[in-house]
Amino acid sequence: MATIAEVLANEDPTSFAIALSNLVFPRYDRDGFEGLLPAERVAYCVDALEREVNNGGFAQFFENSSGDASAEAVAALEEIGAAQAADLLRRAINLFPGGAPPRNRDARLQLLDAMSDGRRSEWGELDQRFCSYPDDLTALMRRFVETHRSEFRDWP
Repeated sequence: MATIAEVLANEDPTSFAIALSNLVFPRYDRDGFEGLLPAERVAYCVDALEREVNNGGFAQFFENSSGDASAEAVAALEEIGAAQAADLLRRAINLFPGGAPPRNRDARLQLLDAMSDGRRSEWGELDQRFCSYPDDLTALMRRFVETHRSEFRDWP
């Protein structure tokens, strides 16, 4: 997919989500998080969070570079109207010492390595709740993209 119009033309929710990801992630890979427009950042954060939690839970989200933008991911979920998912992520973030993971991945990995099994099991409970989809992330993201379509650049 190369245009936001082509992304929105996908009526199937899964096809829409994949097409949006294929539009935003290559730009992130090329230009970094700061190189994305605000609406693209929202799409990146929600998609990255969903990918990571579905594949390996909140632990995987925080272990990977996607965890660098955990605060932005909370804001992105709130912006699209995913209040329950935002609350789950906030609770996962609060399991870090001081209630916030470092933005620096290496520093975050050190804290993760030292994290107790009890804390990790709390993430497991949050993983299950997130993966039950208390908010329809794809439908909320579609509505957000439709409303902000002019804030997405076509690829490349």
